[in-house]
Amino acid sequence: MAEIMQLKEDGVFKYLKTHFKAVEGLDVELAKKQDVIKDTGFVNLPITGASVSSVRMRRVGNLVKLSGSFTFKTSTGALLDFPLGFKPSQGSFSQTIVGQAQAVQTLALYITKNGISVIWNTSNATDFHLDSITFITDDAFPT
Repeated sequence: MAEIMQLKEDGVFKYLKTHFKAVEGLDVELAKKQDVIKDTGFVNLPITGASVSSVRMRRVGNLVKLSGSFTFKTSTGALLDFPLGFKPSQGSFSQTIVGQAQAVQTLALYITKNGISVIWNTSNATDFHLDSITFITDDAFPT
C-alpha cells in the first residue's frame, strides 16, 4: 500500500495529502536510479599448455569467477591470459588448488593482471578445478 504524505511549511500543513505514486514521473526517475548488476554469463577461455575439458570465467558486477577443469602438462608455465574486462584489480596473488586423484596432487598458481601461470605442479596427470578462484576487477565492463 502506498504511503500517504502531507508536506509542512514552517510547521503548518500547506499541501493536500497525496500518495507517493501520485507525484508525476517520480516512479520513472526512481527506476532509472536503481542499480542494475551486469553479468557477462560464462565466457570460454583459451588455455595454453594444458589439456582442457572446459575452462571459463564469468563477471557479475566487479566479481570475476573462474570455473572448469584442466590437466597441466608440465611443471611450470603459462596457463591462460585474461581478456579485457576480466583482469584482477590486485597486482598479483597466489592460489593453491588440489587435484582429484588417489594421492594428493597440488598445483600452485600465480595470478597477475595478465593471466595465470603455474609455478609448481606435483603431477601432470591430475584433473584440477578452478572453481575456488574468485577475484575483484576494476576493468571497464566488457561489451
